Amino acid sequence: MAKCTFVRAVRTGSLTIIICFLAVLLVLAGVGLYTEYCGSPLDWKDAQLSLGESERFTEQERAEALSATLEYMMDNFTDCKLLKLSCGKYDHPKYDEELEYVNDLGSHHGKHYTKWIRTWGTVEHLKDNGAGRRKGEQWEYYFYVASEQDGKWEVVTFGY
Repeated sequence: MAKCTFVRAVRTGSLTIIICFLAVLLVLAGVGLYTEYCGSPLDWKDAQLSLGESERFTEQERAEALSATLEYMMDNFTDCKLLKLSCGKYDHPKYDEELEYVNDLGSHHGKHYTKWIRTWGTVEHLKDNGAGRRKGEQWEYYFYVASEQDGKWEVVTFGY
């Protein structure tokens, strides 16, 4: 009886190892397909990050806005290397007018923002992307990052 239990355990263990091996292969294949069709994830490990200066926003607010921008870029900027990311370089002279613009954009999603900040990111494109970006070119993007009252910062729109 003990021998049969041992044999079943070995067989079950082998089956578990085979299933785990197949699962790893599927994950690797998925990463390969993602890279081929969606591009490589944003490379940001050597980026220069700066909170800048601001009279309007605290260091924590600027850090949260910068973090939201980085998160957005990681989700949307494939085949790029992030060189610089900064915020709070200055307090926008037309802050209230720009808040109306940001709220116009947010109103389509039921949002009402109480504050916004602009962040800037410089990326190097690692591949030609067919949309006018060539491998090796550096582009600077700016982001409108906004927050509802006591809410999480989020990128509302961006441009270059």
